[in-house]
Amino acid sequence: METVSVEFGYCPLPLRISGHGFAIEPLDDLDSIVKKIGNCPVIKDGWLYCSPAPASKANYPPERVFSLPKTHVLTIQGSPDEEKLRFVVWCLSFLIGMRLTTTEAGFLDATPIEPRLLVDFFADEKSIVGGLERALRFYDLCGNGKNPKPNAKRYEAAIHALFLSQNPRNLDFEAFFYLYMTLDNCFSIMSKNQDGHVPLPHSKRLQWMCDRLKISTPEWAKSIDKKKKKNPNVSDIRNNTIHEAIFMGEPLGFSVLDPNSYSTEKPTSTLLEMRYLICRLLVSILDEEASCAPRISYVGSSIETRSTHSLDFS
Repeated sequence: METVSVEFGYCPLPLRISGHGFAIEPLDDLDSIVKKIGNCPVIKDGWLYCSPAPASKANYPPERVFSLPKTHVLTIQGSPDEEKLRFVVWCLSFLIGMRLTTTEAGFLDATPIEPRLLVDFFADEKSIVGGLERALRFYDLCGNGKNPKPNAKRYEAAIHALFLSQNPRNLDFEAFFYLYMTLDNCFSIMSKNQDGHVPLPHSKRLQWMCDRLKISTPEWAKSIDKKKKKNPNVSDIRNNTIHEAIFMGEPLGFSVLDPNSYSTEKPTSTLLEMRYLICRLLVSILDEEASCAPRISYVGSSIETRSTHSLDFS
């Protein structure tokens, strides 16, 4: 059977896995690459930051966009399809919780160089294989590489925005932008998977997704009861931020979403819960039976804890 391959990185894990239709192997110089990256002077708390670069003729700003060496090779069976290769690498990024890319310069501002910093779950190699097999099926249902249907590209965009939201240098309004866009992206994928589009206002979309997947709806995501004026919804924050450039009552950058989010005594973080909800939505979207009930226990786990959960795709 015909196969097609692509190198990707940066991943410090010595992944050597295979499943139905794909295989991943480390490059021969993985150890030396990991050692070299580990000695970079712009690393803090597991994140590598883009260092100032001289001006170049590249089509991107070199002071913000940077590259890292490739560490692995992905091979899939079937006719050549570069879009499919990239989609599988995006999904692998999500499953191991760090940005991976097949492109020359696929990193923006900063990126983790350690796994699992961007998600709240742990997927072992068996679960990664199961997740990637689901990713291949998902992609095949979305279309082909020359004219892919929107949901495959939406899924990639959701992963990227989720990752961008966690740059340690983000202000609250910046993280909120990325996370709300990602939640709306998930709604777009899930609603268009139904028999016809689900016409819901922003204030009801998050609860619709949680109800459909039997996920406990967080307070900030519940539908607003305008008569009783209860349950303030993040859609209100979204409206003020997008339409008026006002975030939590102040111009952008002069307020935080949760006053206690930076407290060591009683930390609360809507942003954190938004990230964790997105992780569960992305897992459920990959799982073809999730529309009926979450057979993956992780999907129904609490988003109010900072614990790491096990993700089992087997």
